[in-house]
Amino acid sequence: MLKGALIGCGYIFPRHVRAWSEVPDAELVALCDLDLKKAQRLASRHGIAHAFASIDELLEKMAGELDFVDVAVPPEAHRMVVEKAVSHGINVLCQKPMAHTLEDSLAITRVTELASLTGAVNEMWKWLPAYAHAGAMIAAGDLGHIERVRFTAECNLLLPRRGEFAFPGVADEDPDVYEELFRRYQPMPRMILLDYGPHILDVLRFWFGEPTALRASVARTHPGVAGDDAVNVTLRYPGFDAEMAIDISRPGPEVRDNLDAEAVAVRGSKGLLTVMAGKWLEWHPTDGERVRISFPQEPRVEAFRNSHQDFVSSLQEGRSPQSSMRDSLRTQSLVFAAYESARRDGTWLSQPSEFASHHPCVE
Repeated sequence: MLKGALIGCGYIFPRHVRAWSEVPDAELVALCDLDLKKAQRLASRHGIAHAFASIDELLEKMAGELDFVDVAVPPEAHRMVVEKAVSHGINVLCQKPMAHTLEDSLAITRVTELASLTGAVNEMWKWLPAYAHAGAMIAAGDLGHIERVRFTAECNLLLPRRGEFAFPGVADEDPDVYEELFRRYQPMPRMILLDYGPHILDVLRFWFGEPTALRASVARTHPGVAGDDAVNVTLRYPGFDAEMAIDISRPGPEVRDNLDAEAVAVRGSKGLLTVMAGKWLEWHPTDGERVRISFPQEPRVEAFRNSHQDFVSSLQEGRSPQSSMRDSLRTQSLVFAAYESARRDGTWLSQPSEFASHHPCVE
């Protein structure tokens, strides 16, 4: 049985602790959070033996017992936590985004690789059942030659929710979970492209591989936030473009969950594939009847479980996880290439998945 510690008990905590409860051959033996009383309360609630207020105390007392840590602190602290865990020879699963800067993303990748440890990013969107099914159809050639792709996520996530939680179907640990999310977003100079963009960009990479070029624009429309809350990114592939559009401050009908606002359309020479809200997939072939498939109404549960399971399996099997640090660095490269393109008024940038290799901190 692999033993791990979950570091960070914020708004994403319920997702992680539930996933670990459903993964065989792994268990959480410790929680760590700056709010010790909160960590102790949650540890008691979930049957976890230990609780700590600092990463240093956790590692000092338990490093010899830990096979992995699950890092779920804000992204600006990821590098610090990962480097401390790796210095004690502990494998790392890190919540997305990998880090808040490209320099930190590079450092995280390097430190885990130099230590010959397993590192992964919890990029679980590609494991949402509808998106996994769509990926299988694309890989099997069911759509024929891809002609156009559009992936949108437009909703009122940053507008008042009248008491409705951001994550339906999962018991929130604290009543102020939405307010905590908004407080975290408010000061971020780079916001929705960095925080939400990796989900969609990772899915597009999973489906189609690495783009040959990229261009982007970003905007801030909500007066209460410092960073971008709307973004358009175009990824160029041989023979087609894949467009991503995110807007989380759009007025209009209230959605209970941002996933409900996602819409995907993949047009191929053999038909049109659509996915709505990550829950309904439709296949409209050019020479046959429409096929509609319904997926779980709370698809994140399976996605988190599969992401955590892949990490555990990689430790057991001695292989690289699907969302390894090195692979996730390519997604981060797309994110920061998009910011750079936007800074240049939408200039096309070539080989954007390798953007990190041109960073000034690369020797």
